[in-house]
Amino acid sequence: MHVQTVEYKRVDGCSICADVYGSSIPSSPAVVYIHGGGLIWGSRKRVVPEQISAFVGQGYTVISIDHRLAPQTKLPSIVEDVCDALSWVLDDCPRLFDIDPYRVAVFGRSAGAYLALLSGTLARKPKAVVSYFGFGDLLTDWGNKPSGYHLSMPEVSKKRAYECIGSNVISGSGEERLPFYIYCRQQGIWMREVVGLNRDDRVLKEYSPMHNVRSDYPPTLLMHGEEDKDVDCTESVKMANALTHAGVKNELITLPGLGHSFDRQMGDARVRESLESMLAFLRDNL
Repeated sequence: MHVQTVEYKRVDGCSICADVYGSSIPSSPAVVYIHGGGLIWGSRKRVVPEQISAFVGQGYTVISIDHRLAPQTKLPSIVEDVCDALSWVLDDCPRLFDIDPYRVAVFGRSAGAYLALLSGTLARKPKAVVSYFGFGDLLTDWGNKPSGYHLSMPEVSKKRAYECIGSNVISGSGEERLPFYIYCRQQGIWMREVVGLNRDDRVLKEYSPMHNVRSDYPPTLLMHGEEDKDVDCTESVKMANALTHAGVKNELITLPGLGHSFDRQMGDARVRESLESMLAFLRDNL
């Protein structure tokens, strides 16, 4: 499958790129993909190949973006990178890749799903949003309390946690930074170290999609495994309720017995069906 890498931004000495999987259809709809990784690790390369193939096969151009990573870069600047990426997609990609700027969806997984949900609150919104095992509320305590699930893993020392992230501002990484994420969840300091905001509820509310849903929020699909131990399924339920309360078209699909990153288990018929449900949602809303 042909992929083209393009730098869409350079900031803090850091090059931020997107991988574009092109479609042969003129003026094609586009899916902007945002990777997961707790805003700490992961990259535009961390896609689910079957999803990319399905999108391209259905005539979509897929634009997989990077953003700067925490803790060197805090949430406001990460969101700024996503805003700049969307502006680039809407303003430049119609010329560069022959996409239709009026048919753009944002699809994210985990923390990328949080950023996708946040994109629905921006001045320049996508046409549709897809959230896989995401969250929409920073006003809860899960980011400030030790996680029982992560405490069940081998303990990550402070020394190892900080050694694995270095000191440079970067965009995109492999799993070498994963121990820092686990350490933050074990210590209950994800909010402090990653989001970089104090417990000013006014500021946290500003960055919580669930608390900023308006009637012009895009149609949204939320997908979540009911056995998710990393991001609790109730996060998607709460977001769906907020959307429904605001009169926004939305669909919530919860999958019994499946956990975080369930969509990589393509051998499971339920996962294949969930992919078909996402494709149907995009057809209906793009």
